[in-house]
Amino acid sequence: MVWNDGLFFETQDRKFSFTVRGRAYADFGFVHEDEAIQDTPGMGKMEDYAEFRSVRLGVGGTLHDRFSFLAEFDFVGQVSFKDVFVGIKKLPLNGAIQLGHFKEPFSLEDPTSFNYITFLERGAAVSALSLNRNLGIAYYANPIEEITFALGL
Repeated sequence: MVWNDGLFFETQDRKFSFTVRGRAYADFGFVHEDEAIQDTPGMGKMEDYAEFRSVRLGVGGTLHDRFSFLAEFDFVGQVSFKDVFVGIKKLPLNGAIQLGHFKEPFSLEDPTSFNYITFLERGAAVSALSLNRNLGIAYYANPIEEITFALGL
């Protein structure tokens, strides 16, 4: 048992692993505008705010170094599941299959976790076209270092 991006358990032969993970994203705004802006019609006084954008908890792991699973839920607003899927790794072309509810493969920016993007929001052009999360099956492959592709239904 170790702490590695969450509570992580692994057998000595590394064939089985289990992790409990979570994250919280919070937005804060501290606003001070001068009286000229407050007096502008339609503007009014702006208020300071603090809110959670996302609070997620989940579990994931691997079985026999080849099968994977993930179940992650968001608790902001109403409880909803984000990613709930099973997968098979180490397939031809350095590939993997996922079956369940997950973010559809679209662009390089969209599947990247908010944990690893530079800005507070994703690019508007990519987000407008994104398919978000859905129920389905997808095949991901990385046959050589410079090439990545995904197919889904």
